[in-house]
Amino acid sequence: GAPSSGGSRKNVILSFVAIATLFVSVLVLAVVHRTQGMTPLHDLESREPELSSLLDKVQEVPLLLKGSSGAKDKKKEDKIKKDERKKDDKQKQDQNQDEVEDSQPDQDEENQQYQDQDEDSQQDQEQDKNSQPNQEKESQQDQDQDQGKESQHDQDQDQESQQDQDELQKQDIVEIDDQQQGEQNNETTVQVEDKHAEFHKHKGHKSSDSSSHKHSKKMSREKNGKEKYHGSSQSEGNKACLKDKNYSSHTAKTAYEMPFAALFKDTRGEKKFEASSIFNLNGTYYAVCDNSWAISKFDSDLAPFSDKNLMIGEPNREAEDSGYEAIFILQNTVYVVRESVKHPNGVVTSNSTLPSSSTLNNMTYHAIIEELEIHGNEYDIINQCSCEYEFEGDSKGFEGAFGLEGVDGELYILGLCEGNYCSESRKSEKGNGKIVLMKKKDCLWQTLRVIDVPSTAYFTDYSDISIRPNGKVAITTQEDSAVWIGQLTGIQNGKLLNPDTVSFDATVHEVYYFPKSNTCQTIYCNVEGITFINDDMLMAVSDQMKKGGKQPYWCLEKDQSIHAFVLP
Repeated sequence: GAPSSGGSRKNVILSFVAIATLFVSVLVLAVVHRTQGMTPLHDLESREPELSSLLDKVQEVPLLLKGSSGAKDKKKEDKIKKDERKKDDKQKQDQNQDEVEDSQPDQDEENQQYQDQDEDSQQDQEQDKNSQPNQEKESQQDQDQDQGKESQHDQDQDQESQQDQDELQKQDIVEIDDQQQGEQNNETTVQVEDKHAEFHKHKGHKSSDSSSHKHSKKMSREKNGKEKYHGSSQSEGNKACLKDKNYSSHTAKTAYEMPFAALFKDTRGEKKFEASSIFNLNGTYYAVCDNSWAISKFDSDLAPFSDKNLMIGEPNREAEDSGYEAIFILQNTVYVVRESVKHPNGVVTSNSTLPSSSTLNNMTYHAIIEELEIHGNEYDIINQCSCEYEFEGDSKGFEGAFGLEGVDGELYILGLCEGNYCSESRKSEKGNGKIVLMKKKDCLWQTLRVIDVPSTAYFTDYSDISIRPNGKVAITTQEDSAVWIGQLTGIQNGKLLNPDTVSFDATVHEVYYFPKSNTCQTIYCNVEGITFINDDMLMAVSDQMKKGGKQPYWCLEKDQSIHAFVLP
């Protein structure tokens, strides 16, 4: 309405201007006519057409002005409308912005809720983490209570395990005590080669601080469904094998194997086969068990229930266990070694006065070597002679033995001690294996020398020995599930050249481990006997697994069995 009203006012003004102009024109025209002597004013009527034309032109002036003003007004109106549209758009934008701003607090509130939830979850995790030590502490207290209820025997084993761990902390340094010279404090150190470090790793020991060792020991029992063995869990053991890039180069490969119970058609009532030693005589194998007085005979193919496989001798020849720990055959005589038996003060030299370990007290301990003659599936006892070498008790005597004929025609026996230093008290001081060289005089196996097993055989125990005619030697360890291969000098074509100089070649040695399970667990837990099939293969026998939770369940698979291995 405002633009239209303004235009009307302008038209009225222009009309007045036009009328005034016409009036002035008429006056001017009258004056001119008067001055020119023309007719008086009433004569103007005769000039009415001229005046009408002039009036029409004067009236056209407002119209022309109005048209010009209308165009301008139209432009102005268009501009106003454009400004109004801009204003409307701006209002809409402002309205949208307001809506966004109104919704932003809701979004902020939702985000805050999520943030609060995250903070609550994090606090719960922290609380769980903080509560975990308390749970571990309670679990540890339960374990400590369980440990306090164990027998003295288990405590001794724990002490041995701790000694092993302490020894491992020395890392490739072995202290060798010269027992021959009787100098208890005269110790020298030798550098143990890289194979020892590999051996420690495969055994499950790791270099760590003392707290880690204590924790590993305390968690060695089965708690909360987690199996533990040798101080490491199954998962830890698996990682150890995965990290070992040279596993195949230092691990023997199983060729074939068979449980003892499946070899014989007639086991003569024997149900346990606590195998301890094996001997290869021209492809026929003989084995003994420390719980039985019988001798097992079988072919190399280990065919089950074969007629060639025999149990020789009565398993229950005497009421007590045999204690047989070694067997070898020379000149058609079978020699079996009883580990360590109580004797009266001083060794026995007469067959008629051999003691019974179940009846004598206050005795010294010596091994007894029986000489047997086989007839079919029975044997006769030819001799039972004691060894001069004295042991500390009945559990750490000769664990293996091998006989050699000398070039002088004499028979020599090399007796392998089970414990380090041939000792029960120092049995866990690794790398101190001993072999006692003996020669028979009358019915006494006299000690000639004690030969040091190289420290590269860095073992917890020593379970058997086998010697090839060329002097190649295999020594096994039950505790560490491995075999050491070395070389004896002074042996030629299976005969001993000089008992005074026979020794090990320190430059020839290798340690091979018996195969692990798919999860890197020690499954050949009880290898006690070893003999060569040839220079590249070994035949071994395994004892019964230890009961009462002293060994994990997976040791059962390979126990009381014969195994053929291929060396790398």
